Amino acid sequence: MDEVPVYRSESEEEEEGAGPSVPAKKIRRNKSWVLIKRCYNVKEAEKFVSNEKTWSRNYIRDSDEGQKRFYRCNKVKSKGPQSDCALYLLFVNDCNDILIFKTTSEHNHDQIGTRSEYGIPENVKREINKLFDLRLKPKAILEALNNMTGIKVMMKMKFSCSAIT
Repeated sequence: MDEVPVYRSESEEEEEGAGPSVPAKKIRRNKSWVLIKRCYNVKEAEKFVSNEKTWSRNYIRDSDEGQKRFYRCNKVKSKGPQSDCALYLLFVNDCNDILIFKTTSEHNHDQIGTRSEYGIPENVKREINKLFDLRLKPKAILEALNNMTGIKVMMKMKFSCSAIT
C-alpha cells in the first residue's frame, strides 16, 4: 500500500513563522477618586446622583469592600469617547452606609463635543413639532424647513425618525 504524504498548506507555514498575533493593549487611564459624601440609605444616594442631572449608570462591579456602581458623564454620547470625570457609589458590606466617590479630573467636553452638538438642534425640533401639529406630511414639513432661514435641512430619513419621537 502506498503512503500518502502529509499535506501542509502555505498559510500554515506562514502562521507558524509569524507567531501568535497579539492585539495592541488599550492605554488605561488611572483615575484618582475622592470621597465626596456619605449616605445612610439607598434613596438618599440615588437622589444625590439624580439631582446633579449629569450622571448615567455605566456598570456595576463587586469588590471586597462591597458593590460599586459606576456612573459616567451623560453630556457625551455613550458609544463615543468619554469624559474623564466619573462617579461611583460604594455599597459597604459591613454596614448600610453608601459612600459616593468622584474623580479629581474635570469634565472635558470641549475636547470631546457635547451631546447638544449631535442630532437635530432644539430650534429645528420646535419648528418640526409646530408643523407636525398642523397635520402637515413629512414632505411638506421638509419643504417648509427649506424655506425658513437659519435652519439647516436634514436628510429625509433622519427627519422621519425624529418626527416619530
